Amino acid sequence: MQFPDPWWKRRHYKRRLVDVDFAVQARRLLAPGATVDFRTDVAAYAREGERTWLQAGFERLPDEPPEVLSTRERRYAVTGQPVFRARFRNPLVDLRPIQSERTGREWRDVRRK
Repeated sequence: MQFPDPWWKRRHYKRRLVDVDFAVQARRLLAPGATVDFRTDVAAYAREGERTWLQAGFERLPDEPPEVLSTRERRYAVTGQPVFRARFRNPLVDLRPIQSERTGREWRDVRRK
């Protein structure tokens, strides 16, 4: 998952792609042992993303340099802008229950206030 929109303003958080509901659904749909590669250029979003994936029951994997850099990452490497990366694995054995108050993503009409 490369550089999802962080939706900066608090009132826009509901539009973020990576939230607990999304991570829970990903855990249910991905095969055991499947990995998620999360990358962002926003430090706060990186911290929140890590908490989200862990809360959904994914395991944090050790940091490794990416095999392939995206166009954005190559551009950031030239300018010296940091990229925050984290890798997570769907557990091979389901020992931890999914920690969510909801059973699935609750879709809302984001146009309503």
